[in-house]
Amino acid sequence: MGPGRAQRGKQAKHTDKRVGPRPGFGAAMPAPFMALACLQLAQLFIATLAALAITSEYSSGTIISSLQAVPVRTRLLGAKAAVPGVVGLGSSVVLVDTGTLVAALAAGTYGAFTVSELLPALAGGGVHLGMPALVMPGLGALLRSAAGAIAGAFVLLFGLRQILPSFTIDWVQRVVGYLPTTAGQVLGTGAVEPYGAATTIVVLVAWAGVLLGAAMWVFTRRDA
Repeated sequence: MGPGRAQRGKQAKHTDKRVGPRPGFGAAMPAPFMALACLQLAQLFIATLAALAITSEYSSGTIISSLQAVPVRTRLLGAKAAVPGVVGLGSSVVLVDTGTLVAALAAGTYGAFTVSELLPALAGGGVHLGMPALVMPGLGALLRSAAGAIAGAFVLLFGLRQILPSFTIDWVQRVVGYLPTTAGQVLGTGAVEPYGAATTIVVLVAWAGVLLGAAMWVFTRRDA
């Protein structure tokens, strides 16, 4: 059972709470989950800003001045990743809270939710926006191109999840379950399939570690 089925199972719990038809809503869904689904559009925006944190220095030539000011390259790239990561995490809290309020007012009983559903959505929102913001400076350092980094973010966040399910090969289908966007959904909805919260955190840390680790390795071994 995939994360989609687990989320539908959670939605089904709220179906009995509906007291009448409401235009535009054919099925119940907790308001925090509605807000979480909308964050996918914000991901690319946050990822773009995070990539520009490092690629703009390459395009303008200011990377040389930055390295003169902070000669320890791992420290420089770490700071470039940490600042957008904190901004993305903070933005997710604001957007999920605001989106939950708007969705709850618009959906009425179709969007009924509990605190136990809001908290996972906040965590999932932090992943949706915090992780791309954290790793995109690393991808930007690897590619040294804003266009390349943004294209890479689009493929990682949206493209792979749309393309890979069309293949019927078993191992490809398993890979889909471990993409960062899938893991973020699992964490955000509190689902227990295809894996629980502990495995989700391991998956996300592994993605961040591989991308940032590769960026650190390349960044410290080539010329500015």
